Amino acid sequence: MARPALLAMLSSVVLVGGSVSHPPQASAPSAVPVAANIGNSTQLFVDDFLVANSSGLTRSMHSPDCSRAVVTADAPWEHNFTVGMIGTSVLMDGGKLRVWYSLRNSTLGCRPANIPASKNDQPPCSAHDPPQPNYEASAGKIYIGYAESTDGGKTFTKPLMHKYSVRGSTANNFVAIASPGSNGLAIFIDPAEPQGSPHRYRGVSANLAMTSPDGLNWTTIGTYDPPASIPGGPSGVNNGSGAFDTQGVMFFDPKCECYSFYTRWDRFDQNHGGPKGAEGGRAVRRARSTRLQVTNSTVRGSTVRHIGSWVNQSVVMGADALDTSTHTYGVMDGGPVDYYGATPWYVDHGEGFGWYFMAAVRFWHWGPPGPDQPVTGTKDLVLAASRDGENFSFVEHAPWLSPGLDGSVGSRQLWLAPPGPLRVGDEELYFVTKANVDEYSGLSIDPKSPHGEWEAEIAVGKLRLNGLVSLDAGYTSSANAAMLTTKPFIFAGRRLLLNLDASGGGSLFIQLHLAAEFPATPRSALLTSNYLVHNGVDLEVEFWNGGDAPGAVNSTAIASLAGTPVVMVMRMQDCRLYGLRFAP
Repeated sequence: MARPALLAMLSSVVLVGGSVSHPPQASAPSAVPVAANIGNSTQLFVDDFLVANSSGLTRSMHSPDCSRAVVTADAPWEHNFTVGMIGTSVLMDGGKLRVWYSLRNSTLGCRPANIPASKNDQPPCSAHDPPQPNYEASAGKIYIGYAESTDGGKTFTKPLMHKYSVRGSTANNFVAIASPGSNGLAIFIDPAEPQGSPHRYRGVSANLAMTSPDGLNWTTIGTYDPPASIPGGPSGVNNGSGAFDTQGVMFFDPKCECYSFYTRWDRFDQNHGGPKGAEGGRAVRRARSTRLQVTNSTVRGSTVRHIGSWVNQSVVMGADALDTSTHTYGVMDGGPVDYYGATPWYVDHGEGFGWYFMAAVRFWHWGPPGPDQPVTGTKDLVLAASRDGENFSFVEHAPWLSPGLDGSVGSRQLWLAPPGPLRVGDEELYFVTKANVDEYSGLSIDPKSPHGEWEAEIAVGKLRLNGLVSLDAGYTSSANAAMLTTKPFIFAGRRLLLNLDASGGGSLFIQLHLAAEFPATPRSALLTSNYLVHNGVDLEVEFWNGGDAPGAVNSTAIASLAGTPVVMVMRMQDCRLYGLRFAP
């Protein structure tokens, strides 16, 4: 379609409720809706915050291909150990990718009848879960191993730490021992603590509070204790482990300038205030503390150090009606699935804008119909998003990441390592722990596993920067191109940058209008763009002055509109739009 014809099409339609209609006869402009001031912030299209109307567009969720293993239990001292299913943390720190991962004895498939039970051991063996060879009764200790990469995650080394003796030798990379009930250590760097502070690195192991000056030398300083009550449970009841069950993840939240603590909550546990019969058994719970101060109390004659003052607690993710209606065969009390934990993270987009994302772990425990059918016991990840860190919505109910093929290392469950994706250039790296054991009946090993052993690994995948969600325009004729009209907004800066994939035959075309004159006089586009036909996370849009004929690129015109409410109209073909921002 020639440019003048395209302009005629753009200026002769107004998008209403996703359909095309002719504009009303020219008349005095109606009252302009309040314009959002986005300044120089990055705006993603996770929701319709900027979208007034659209046609021909779909919102898509994107998942990294986490198929490249980067850390396994392959060191000599890790014989009979395997990477824990959860408890991995990965940080970009001082130019290095630093990994902390849990290790426990891989012969712990179940506990033989002649081995006394202890809190560190697994359930007893059965016909479905026969004893594993070389079982070690003392193997319940959970060690934290350390590895690092200086080449962006291509290769990792495991430096010897000489801190803990295992099988008579300290030649290993173990830097800490986790709480027996935690399965690992979730680590973050506290920006409130300067370099060298003994609390610069903070770790959560169940409800144990651990700190370190360098990520290698760890000290337990107290406990993160639950508030007095939980929404949905009786007030004034100390909810104990039902409130701060295992799998806790914490980070410093710049939006509230506080510490956000996401934990697993057992909604079933009547002993801890959980309402019996709630949808799903476990859920994800959030609490906040402005400081991680220490207070002491006496419990049964002993002094307990409490870290933080946790308020604003609420359940933020759990099984909903759709989840609990997915299966009816052999379900546990409360439904076929619950939410076993989550890895949340916050992405600051500037100017007070940002998104909280959550990779929530769904634990499936239902039995297919038929004789001798075991309960599934598998886990997948679902992606949710929130603007406030409390009210989350599923990006899609379908899995974001699922277990792999039967017989593979990741055939039964997976977990996203906190604190979430790490930016490397124009990409984000996602580290995932995967395992070939389910968790319903004594950690059953995938019967198709080629080695017949509990196996796990840390694998990595990548997406483009801010690449979790896009608005997609299909492959169509020019006459049926997708259209998007924004709500009025105010921006700052001199350049418009798009996170856009319009490679191949795709394209995106833009007009900018004064909000006060749109849509009553839709031919009044002040600026019209050239076609964008490439793929990049910061593609700069070139504008020329509005009109029915092409003109010279006007590099300064967009700056004249800064601070003025505008409306943007986009025409899109065979492309994906992830976000936009205005830059100085």
